[in-house]
Amino acid sequence: APNFVPVALWVGAVMTTFIFYFRRLPESVRHTPRFAQVLGKLVVPGVMVLAQALIMLLMLRQLLDVRVPDLFTFGITLAVASLTFLAILLALVRLIGDAGKAVAVIFLIIQLSSAGALIPIELTSGFYQTLHPFLPITWVVRAFRASLFGAFDGAWLPALGVVALQGV
Repeated sequence: APNFVPVALWVGAVMTTFIFYFRRLPESVRHTPRFAQVLGKLVVPGVMVLAQALIMLLMLRQLLDVRVPDLFTFGITLAVASLTFLAILLALVRLIGDAGKAVAVIFLIIQLSSAGALIPIELTSGFYQTLHPFLPITWVVRAFRASLFGAFDGAWLPALGVVALQGV
């Protein structure tokens, strides 16, 4: 679960960027402050990725019968990861246009190799080991492992803090 849930959340955020058009603002809101514009662009997609996180939580608990020792920490981790992924993707699309969607898919491929989710990071090349601490999925996997299994002495909050900072 800690290895594939972040991938599903990332793909869900990528799909959200295909559903909503992030690059254009209606004429009526172009005079509003930049922060309000960004927040306005994130509200509906944010609700969608949070709904995805809730569905993921329900599926893991009810359908796949994944044992979750602390439902609250795991749910918060899902929510923060989803919103962070959406914020990163919004930034990519706003900075480089629709090519940001393609970059997001390439970024996912790099993260699969570098996050230590599928293979231990120690078994990868130096390139991936260098990227490892800077990738959002690295920290999401760490937070999931801490909240699900008590790994890293159960310290999920520092890992989640890094994820939230990356979203900001």
